[in-house]
Amino acid sequence: MVARYAVAARSRAGTGLRVTAESSGTDPRIGTLAAGKYRVLRLIGRGGMGSVYEAQNVAIGKRVALKFLRTPAGADASVRARFHREARAVSAVESAHIVQIFDTGETEAGEPFLVMELLQGEDLATRLRRRGRMSVSEAVAIAAQALRGLRRAHAAGVVHRDLKPQNVFLASADDGKTLVKIVDFGLSKVLGGEAELVTPSGLSAQDPLTRVGTPVGTPFYMSPEQIEALDDIDPRTDIWSMGAILYEALAGAPPFSEPTFARLVIAICHKDPPDLGTLVPGLPEAIGRVVRRAMARERDARFTTAEAFLTALLEAAPDLERSQAFGPAGAGEAPPPRAPLPTSEADTPMNVRPGPTAPGDVEAPSAKSDSGAEAPGAELRTYTVGGATLWLSASPAFSLWRGEVNAPDRLRVETRDGGLFELRLEPVGVLRLGRVERVGDERNELVYPDVASRLAATLRHDGVRWWLRRRTECSVPVQVGAHALGRGEEGALVHGTFVQVGGMRATMVDRRYVTPTVPAGTVDPTTGLLGRAGLEQEIATFLQRKRTGALLCVKTQPSGARPGSGGAEYPPGALAAVALHRASPSLAVGLVEETAVVLVAGEAAEVAEKGRAAAASLLRVADGRSFSCGYWTLSGDGSDAGRELELALHAMTAFSETSGQAVAALRSSVPGARISSVPEVLGASIDTKRTTLLFAIEEQKALSAVGPHVVAALEKELAAVAATHAGQAAVVAPLAPGVVAACVTRKVDAVALGSAVQCDWHARPPILDGKVELPRTLSWEVLHGDVQTRAQELARECADPHGVLSALSGGLPYPISGRVHAAIAASSAIERVKMLFDVLEGTWRFIATVLLSAYFARRPAEGAAEPAPGFDAMVELYRRHGSRDGFALGTWREIARAAAKGFDGRDDPIGALVRDVLGVRLSQNQTFETLSNLMQVERNSFAHGHYNEARAAADLPEFEQMTRTLLRALRPLCAWTLVTVEKTEPDLYGDLQTVEFIDHTGAFNTGTRRRLGLNSPMRLANVTYLARWREGLVLPLEPFLRRVAHEERFDVFWMEHLPRAGTCLMSSVVGGPSIKVPCDVRRLPPLLRLVMERAS
Repeated sequence: MVARYAVAARSRAGTGLRVTAESSGTDPRIGTLAAGKYRVLRLIGRGGMGSVYEAQNVAIGKRVALKFLRTPAGADASVRARFHREARAVSAVESAHIVQIFDTGETEAGEPFLVMELLQGEDLATRLRRRGRMSVSEAVAIAAQALRGLRRAHAAGVVHRDLKPQNVFLASADDGKTLVKIVDFGLSKVLGGEAELVTPSGLSAQDPLTRVGTPVGTPFYMSPEQIEALDDIDPRTDIWSMGAILYEALAGAPPFSEPTFARLVIAICHKDPPDLGTLVPGLPEAIGRVVRRAMARERDARFTTAEAFLTALLEAAPDLERSQAFGPAGAGEAPPPRAPLPTSEADTPMNVRPGPTAPGDVEAPSAKSDSGAEAPGAELRTYTVGGATLWLSASPAFSLWRGEVNAPDRLRVETRDGGLFELRLEPVGVLRLGRVERVGDERNELVYPDVASRLAATLRHDGVRWWLRRRTECSVPVQVGAHALGRGEEGALVHGTFVQVGGMRATMVDRRYVTPTVPAGTVDPTTGLLGRAGLEQEIATFLQRKRTGALLCVKTQPSGARPGSGGAEYPPGALAAVALHRASPSLAVGLVEETAVVLVAGEAAEVAEKGRAAAASLLRVADGRSFSCGYWTLSGDGSDAGRELELALHAMTAFSETSGQAVAALRSSVPGARISSVPEVLGASIDTKRTTLLFAIEEQKALSAVGPHVVAALEKELAAVAATHAGQAAVVAPLAPGVVAACVTRKVDAVALGSAVQCDWHARPPILDGKVELPRTLSWEVLHGDVQTRAQELARECADPHGVLSALSGGLPYPISGRVHAAIAASSAIERVKMLFDVLEGTWRFIATVLLSAYFARRPAEGAAEPAPGFDAMVELYRRHGSRDGFALGTWREIARAAAKGFDGRDDPIGALVRDVLGVRLSQNQTFETLSNLMQVERNSFAHGHYNEARAAADLPEFEQMTRTLLRALRPLCAWTLVTVEKTEPDLYGDLQTVEFIDHTGAFNTGTRRRLGLNSPMRLANVTYLARWREGLVLPLEPFLRRVAHEERFDVFWMEHLPRAGTCLMSSVVGGPSIKVPCDVRRLPPLLRLVMERAS
């Protein structure tokens, strides 16, 4: 199609709009009401398949563009199908550079139509015809924006197939800047079929609406395979077309201008276009190479994706910022001499440049910024909903901060029907908000009916941010963020702050940010400037562009001096950031940990000079305060942003403590944390004067799905965090994927260090994969053993596709591992929380079972005061609980502790197991026992509280973290194997016997059948054991735990109470039925029988 959705061209005088004769004639649709809600106002233009009208939504007054089919409804089913296919294809692509489709519908006569955004501007063909060829910077900027939209279309499985200058629309913003949008997807091909949009992996599918053997598109911009009507069209055909468009924008003429269609086909398929370097004097050779590769006749020689094309183009034009937009026609650089263009239809084989079209007198689309800065594509909107660390995403780096611009701040209001309405906060100063314009002698500059109060609030600007004050006359609730304002109370507004005044719900949009929504942690709530995540994003963008620069850091010294002007509104640490922003409003300025940070481009000497100028400007506004100033030279690439910021902040803190006055080169002259090499860590780990800690990033499988470099980037940041907490003497380096080792001196409290790093890491912004927030989860442990081997084990645990819980439980006995598996498989948050607490209960029941079995397995001591250590306590335990059924968790813990006392001071395998599990210190203030106490309290609260799905989902990450810590403490259990012996075959001439058994390790009740040779004089019975075959250790668990056949299937059951004569109740270890089994007292261990006798 060649119809324009909305095209406008302001007259040079700026007082009128040009209207074509076509739009001024009579039309039966004009004045009608389409689908009962769109009033057709005027005709914009007609194309080969339809007509486009300007219309107004009568419900909310929004101006839109309606696109109708030219043919009568029902005349051609394939045309109607193509029409609806365009709606599905375009609406599935989310990008600021793709025309938006809001709705579809049909008139009463059955005519289908699309409802699209109404754009203001002109297409590229009109711009080229009016001005001739463009400057290199302007042409590359247009192509870069178009490629950003194209890559999103290709990612959604859509190939445009009709890219040409007429379909590259240059939409104008209010300040004259330009946003490029790709329009007219009428000939697009939906990869994977008509009804479903898929990723480019399904390129073999055919489009049922495009006949094989029929070329579609505009011949001047059709790729060789497209003009030959091949049936395997893929995204590379759009790459060729974009190359041809860029060629024409630079040269002023299409790459091929043959007089007939046949000769044009031959030229496209068999010839190379004229060399751009000869047509465009001074064209950089790198750009010429990029265009030649994009237009390669062989598809395999072209860029494989629009992303690759865009990257090469930006590398060829390093002066072009990724967020750069370009100004209006005629602004800035004068265009080069115009190349000869066809002057009439007789000069060309087909009409490819339609005449001027009618304007659309509408507001600028919300997708572009007020400054005209090119808005990021759908990657940004995908990764910024909710909160994320954006610089870790798979999308290319781009700036979120654009500094001061000539545009107003805005309150973005959510209307009742789900739309958006903006209140512009201008002029800057004091503004009044109410539901009517005039109240007596007062006038409200901001009016919105849902405010519901005539005198609701006032807004004032302090030079950096806005403040909203609830008026004393206001009778409706006023809320800023999570705080409800009292009468006369004031609240600060920063980018993204939620505001509610009466029934008006709005979000604050700061003009200095590129997009209305930004990731969590991007904005500092104190100043409205950049926070940690925002600075990391800017640093990542800076480093990815291979630029040279540094972080200029300023830290305010503690002082009792009174604050200066405006100091009452800002804490002391924020004053420096505010002053730096006022001095350099275009630079990226942020506040992190009471340190003002400025991202400055240039060599070290230049940055140092800027630092001295900043220090001088701060002294003028210091009002008695002192500052420390230094600069950290940046190195690395985009994935090193987190590490560089962390090390810079630590170095600045160390420098400020020395009361240094000069502008210091922090990286080279200030002793601070450092990242060591792997050999250094391995050498330090065997030093007896050092303690080694391992830190492991969890959920690595999910993090890797966000982007291939996410784990590596987080690993670098984690190494910096560990180094800053451990101090200058520590040796810190990554050892395995997502695993960092830190070797510290014995003087350092290793447990306190591990807890501090873990708390710092968990408090940082989460990672977002486009749909779900991934919190930063970290495990740590004090190393006992080979550091490299354990680091690899930790990396495998954290990379398990089923999560860390699955990896940690893999080597544990079935009574524990099976419950973990059940928790992982739970379908709801409530069910998963319940099963996580079942893991705690199963853990203590199994520990109690093992300890009771080991305690009663010993022989009673003859002639001693007690037949066994702790005998009297065990008898008392039997007296209180011997007749009870169905013990609670607290009772199992009591039984386990009572049995454990029998192994105090004993140096046997079970005594060592008791010390390694129950006596382990998990953190500075936490042991296995205290963690169990905490989980038991939460379990009781869950069991007796009114939990719903939302509350369970909110608490689930914390409970999972507790469970991971619990399972790591159970690692010594992995050295033992839970088995049920089925058959033994003794050797008649020695102690060697062959044992066939069921291995109950893992998450499934069936276990694994195994066979081994055991060299032992002891003959094994067909019962359940806890075994360490390598050392020849076996512990019978009868009668507490056994493998039983029930309802034609085997399962592992354990006793619901203490053994007693008669019938005993046993239940499946991982949920399921309960059974009754007889208990023969004569077959019980002698010590157990003695306890039962004494208790009775």
